[in-house]
Amino acid sequence: MLLLILFAGAASQFAVSLVNWFCTLLAPPRPTMRLDFSAGIPAENRTLVAVPSMLSNAGGVRGLMEQLEHRYLANRDDNLLFMLLTDFPDAPRETMPDDRRLLILARREIERLNRRYRRAGQGPFYLLHRPRKWNEPQGVWMGEERKRGKLAALNEWLQTGSSKAFILTVGDLSRLASVHYVITLDSDTRLSPHVGRELVGCMAHPLNWPEIDPVTHTVVEGYALLQPRVGATIPEASRSLFSRLLAGDAGNRGVVRRNESCPSGVPRLTRKHDGMRGSQSLVEQAGIPVTSILELSPQCLQGTAAMCRSFGGSHGHASPNCSTALLVARGSVRHQR
Repeated sequence: MLLLILFAGAASQFAVSLVNWFCTLLAPPRPTMRLDFSAGIPAENRTLVAVPSMLSNAGGVRGLMEQLEHRYLANRDDNLLFMLLTDFPDAPRETMPDDRRLLILARREIERLNRRYRRAGQGPFYLLHRPRKWNEPQGVWMGEERKRGKLAALNEWLQTGSSKAFILTVGDLSRLASVHYVITLDSDTRLSPHVGRELVGCMAHPLNWPEIDPVTHTVVEGYALLQPRVGATIPEASRSLFSRLLAGDAGNRGVVRRNESCPSGVPRLTRKHDGMRGSQSLVEQAGIPVTSILELSPQCLQGTAAMCRSFGGSHGHASPNCSTALLVARGSVRHQR
């Protein structure tokens, strides 16, 4: 039975890759226009890289900080900021004995990084942390709506300035008022060198700005969803037979432009962080095959199941095909007249 389950998981990934390949035959890809930001991202296109994560233990917190630092070192830019969006794992009580110690450690590590990489008196690193809330269907205290809830809370904060969803904020929050785009990454996704500039260059090109119909409130021109190519690192892809079968699945990962017609910023459907499957009725999408990001590949079926649970919403349903997204915080949207 276990072998059958393993085969079914691998076969489903192969089927997804096969369908994606057939789609490129039926609708040949066209190059996506982009601006050249190789010299740096302009201040008017300031971008925040947000990584939804869990504060589980001291070793995990230090690992998150190390990965955040690596992303910064690969994508140094005065107008590219880096943030951890965190909450605690599910628990039988609202607060657990280790919570305070982990928050102090996370704050100390973010402040340490800001001291190390401070430029013009400002550091590029941030931390926003949410408390647990009671989830009646699951009978546990947990971060509300898990990952999608963190992204929705961040988007609300950028739109309205309301930080009521967070109990701890670290970093110079005044700079976030001028953030124009938000790149979201999974905690196991690596931002390859200069990819941040490439993604922002695509979204900032005027020909890619979405044009919203004032009657139907849908995007009729331009793009609201960009999908970079996703691959696995060679060492990770070679660690087991299971990881070799899954590696190389470009899947449905996406770069999302906020649909300005939605009051909460990002439609609930697209907030599922699931490659925006079935969201064409809300947004127009385009691929960026020449822009690639890297992520860890699970070594076994149990690892894939754990990813599904962590990506799920209040009821824990999701797909492991979730990686990168880019949400527009404000502006760059054309309205039909």
